[in-house]
Amino acid sequence: MSDSTIRKMKGCNRNIVIVMYQYSVIVKSIERKLLDLRYSVDLLMGDFAKVSEKVMARPLFLVYLPKNIAADEENMASLRRIIEMVAKKDGEMVLLGENSDYADVMMQVPQAGEYEWLNRPLKMDELELVVKRHTNSHSKRILIVDDDPVYAKMVREWLKDEYSTFVVTEGTQVIKFLRQNPVDLILLDYEMPVMDGPQVFRMLKQNENFKNTSVVFLTGVAGKENVERVMELKPRGYFLKSNTREQLLDYIERKI
Repeated sequence: MSDSTIRKMKGCNRNIVIVMYQYSVIVKSIERKLLDLRYSVDLLMGDFAKVSEKVMARPLFLVYLPKNIAADEENMASLRRIIEMVAKKDGEMVLLGENSDYADVMMQVPQAGEYEWLNRPLKMDELELVVKRHTNSHSKRILIVDDDPVYAKMVREWLKDEYSTFVVTEGTQVIKFLRQNPVDLILLDYEMPVMDGPQVFRMLKQNENFKNTSVVFLTGVAGKENVERVMELKPRGYFLKSNTREQLLDYIERKI
């Protein structure tokens, strides 16, 4: 069953598709807010197959996730299908979900980390900033690569007001992601299982398409020997995970 309401408004700067699993009063409030901001809004409920049709127009998708989604296999299967359809056309998407669901969703569907997550209950001014950033093609793009989804989410929260940010939680996903999503900077965890930061870095340098992409290593160890080992690879730089949000923003501003 679907509920699609398309409103075209003069002066809209981009289409937005709000995808919801079931009717929500909050979603209607989001729609009104976006219409006030002069966006064209399309509501899509339940019939997720239509995402593949909508993605051709390259809108921004806002997916309103049900609470405790990770405990429902059918809902998670629908989320996987939505992500696959959006990713296939290199679309943009923001997931609107409960903070308590974030880690479980990332564990079950790592590809979800490639898209921004906005915590509920939503603050409309925060939503406005997120939407404007995604509809601004001049925003710098940063990829966060870290196997700790909680830390990756924190860094994304730190950067979201200034940059378009993406997350992958495995080193093996980096090249695949970059083939469809070029970025200006990669924040790369030095120590990860399966494929660690140095392995990812060498792989990037051996690839003609990505060898010039700026890479900053994220490391939790501040010792001189560790720092020297990191810098031997000649990345753009390194950043200690113990540093603050303000320090990271200042650092990136100098590096990007």
